[in-house]
Amino acid sequence: MAVVGMETAVNEFLKTGIFPLPPNVFPNCTFEPEEAPAITQQDKLNSQNILLHRNLLELLACKTKYLVELLACKIKYLLELLTCKTKYLLELVACKTKYLLELVACKTKHLLELVACKTKYPLELVACKTKYFLELVACKTKYILELVACTTKYLLELVACKTKYFLELVACKTKYLLELVACKTKYLLELVVAKPIISWNLWLARSSISNCHC
Repeated sequence: MAVVGMETAVNEFLKTGIFPLPPNVFPNCTFEPEEAPAITQQDKLNSQNILLHRNLLELLACKTKYLVELLACKIKYLLELLTCKTKYLLELVACKTKYLLELVACKTKHLLELVACKTKYPLELVACKTKYFLELVACKTKYILELVACTTKYLLELVACKTKYFLELVACKTKYLLELVACKTKYLLELVVAKPIISWNLWLARSSISNCHC
């Protein structure tokens, strides 16, 4: 077995090209750690801006949730108020109708008793007065019922009109608030995305300048 000499080993090692000749081809500054760029006032401002934008996003999310809950509460309150008013108006109409019918029945009974009491008068006069009173009662009853029907129809149309107006107003306000929230959210997100990119570009530029000076 042949013994490999030191010179042969060195020559073979040099042929591999693992170690360059001469060994001092790289200066010492190449092996020194790279200096981190100093944190400037602009970097601090960028960090503060990122934190501020994050707080603004959280505040916006909180306000959006509050507005949606407030609108839901107002819609529920308006619907309950309309239901209560509709129920009250219907009860009022029913009460007035009942009162008017009782009043007509009472007057009719009074007139018939009056006619019966005046039977000492000639029968023709009684028949004439009875016919007159009955026609008057029928005319008043018809007028009162038409008045009640007209009032009921007017109140129901008024309630329906107010309900439609309130619902349209709530829908319009809801749409406006949601559009406003979406617009603010989009603006803040664009601002938050743009600021870190600018800060990163500034840091890269400073790093490249530091490397060139080295």
